[in-house]
Amino acid sequence: MKKLLVISILLITVSSLFAGKPFVSMIKDYYESVKDIRGSFVQLSKLKDLEKELSFTGSFYIKPPGRMSWRYEGTESQEVYINEGALIVYQKKNAQAFRSKYDEKTIGQTPLALLRGFKDVQINYNVEEKDGFTRFTPKQSSFNLRYFDVYPSKDGFPISKIVVYDKNENVVELTLSGVSINTGLENALFKFTPPPGVSIIDN
Repeated sequence: MKKLLVISILLITVSSLFAGKPFVSMIKDYYESVKDIRGSFVQLSKLKDLEKELSFTGSFYIKPPGRMSWRYEGTESQEVYINEGALIVYQKKNAQAFRSKYDEKTIGQTPLALLRGFKDVQINYNVEEKDGFTRFTPKQSSFNLRYFDVYPSKDGFPISKIVVYDKNENVVELTLSGVSINTGLENALFKFTPPPGVSIIDN
């Protein structure tokens, strides 16, 4: 479950033709004014091998170029932090936090790179405009990702939904809502402070 949620946050981001401009140009222009992003999400994970669907809700916070936090609600609540080259997944139920490195090379090979402003998106992905969405296919095959599709929003933040397809034929669908930008998110929001009794496990 931890790996599924970690993959889902890495498999993230953006839209297609909007206001008559090509996708990459539009999103680069949009990000010039973005200092931080916050909102809510619904995640639907379809797991082929387990023949089941899992649904999650929560909130997310992003501060380009390298800070993110995803808070999963419910009985399997988790908190995910990406900050200063580290990825931490905190499982409240088990009183454990899993920590691993998240370096520049790793970021460049995942959809998270798009959240950093699309500087090198065409280096890492083949971008294909479809009917109503844009498909991003990684040029390198080292990552588990097959491709992901991004659906545009008609107003406000340009992304409404991201659908990710991996090499094991699992599908993760992430729908965003209530997105706000430039609300003054503090850096402390992206720093994990372990509660008393929580074990930190390095991967």
